[in-house]
Amino acid sequence: MVTPYLFKYVVHSSRLRRAYYNSIKNQDVFVRSKISGLRVNLNIGDFVQFYMFMEGGFEKEFCRFMSSQINGGVFLDVGANVGAYTLSLCRKASRVYAFEASKTTCELLQANLDLNSVDNVTVVNRAVFNESGRALRLNLSPDATACNSMFQNGGDQWEDVETITIDRYVAENGIENITTMKVDVEGSDYLAMLGAAETIRAKRPVLLCEFFCGWAEKGNFSLESYFDYLMGFGYDAFTLKKKRFERFLRSRLSEPGFNENLIFISR
Repeated sequence: MVTPYLFKYVVHSSRLRRAYYNSIKNQDVFVRSKISGLRVNLNIGDFVQFYMFMEGGFEKEFCRFMSSQINGGVFLDVGANVGAYTLSLCRKASRVYAFEASKTTCELLQANLDLNSVDNVTVVNRAVFNESGRALRLNLSPDATACNSMFQNGGDQWEDVETITIDRYVAENGIENITTMKVDVEGSDYLAMLGAAETIRAKRPVLLCEFFCGWAEKGNFSLESYFDYLMGFGYDAFTLKKKRFERFLRSRLSEPGFNENLIFISR
C-alpha cells in the first residue's frame, strides 16, 4: 500500500484522496504531521484527521477567516473534537477554551497541545448544552470522532458525559474579551447556543455555526428557528465559499440537504 506520506505529497486529486481515505476508513493509521507549525499525531482512519493531514488543516478557509477576527482575544471552540480549529488558531488568540464532550477525544487534543508545550488552551471535558450539571450519554460514531453526538448516530458504544452551559462557564471563570466562537456539536447546536445567550449578548463575538438539516432533524429543531434565534441578537449572517464572503439568504435554509457553515457578525 502507498504510504500516507507519499500519497500526501504526490496526489492532489480530491477524487483520489477520497478513494484513498475509503481504503483506510475506520482503521488505525497513525502519522505525524504539522498544523499551523505545530507538531501533531493523527489517526488518519478518521476523516477529519485524514484531511488535517492531507491539507495541513480542516475547513482551512473558515480557519483563516476566524484567525482574521480573533484580534488577540479569546476563542471559544465549542465541539473542539481533536482540535482542527484550536490547533490552527491558538497562536492567534490570547486564550482558547476548547469544549469537547468525549474524554477520549479530549485526551488526544491535550496530548498534541502538550507535544508543543501550548499553554494558552484550556480543554474543557464537558458537553455544552442549555443546562449545566446534567448527566447524558454521548453516542460514539463508528466513522469519526467528529460525528459523536447526543443523538443516536449509528454507533453501538456510548460514553457518559456531564453538561455545562457557556454562560455558566464564562461567568464562573471570569472570561472577558471573547472575540470569536465556533459551534459544531452534532445536533445539540441550538441547545448549546440557548445556554450561551448572555455571553453572546454581552460579548458580541463573531460566530461560526454549522447548519445541517440532518442534525437539525435529529435534534428536533428547525434550521429557521436556530437562525432566527441568532439573528435576534442583532447579527447579520454570511457565507464564505472560495474566498467569496456574501450575505446569507434565510430562504436557502429550506434547500434539500442543506449543509453549510454560517458566519454571524454583530451589526
